[in-house]
Amino acid sequence: MNCTVHFLLLNDDYSIEHAEANGDEESAINRKYEWRDELEITSNVTNVVELSDSSYCLKGSFEDGSGFSFDIADMHLFELEGDSPIVIGCSKVLFDSVSIEKENALTVTITLKDYEPLTNPVPGIYISTVDFPSELVS
Repeated sequence: MNCTVHFLLLNDDYSIEHAEANGDEESAINRKYEWRDELEITSNVTNVVELSDSSYCLKGSFEDGSGFSFDIADMHLFELEGDSPIVIGCSKVLFDSVSIEKENALTVTITLKDYEPLTNPVPGIYISTVDFPSELVS
């Protein structure tokens, strides 16, 4: 099944009262979300498994070619099962809510809290700066 993943960053300054006074609509000065990120998963996805208290292994290479591997604890992850399993998610401190819809296609919408600084080292993975390995910060 086709799958689209949306990440939405809540805007802490969003005013429900202001929106209600203006027809329950967002406006340029009162946006509900700071930004939206969308991923189109091209492989077949058959199921979504929520892993609410997990760790994520962040792997890569330093500029000198040596490799690194860090386990990031306290993650709220989702495994997209199918032809090529994919892991998406965020630090637990960032997680607000998730919506999973299965109609003609699978849509996963993950809402992130705005009050914690974050980084996006890999598409589909958001890590709070507090949880991010200091060895990777230059």
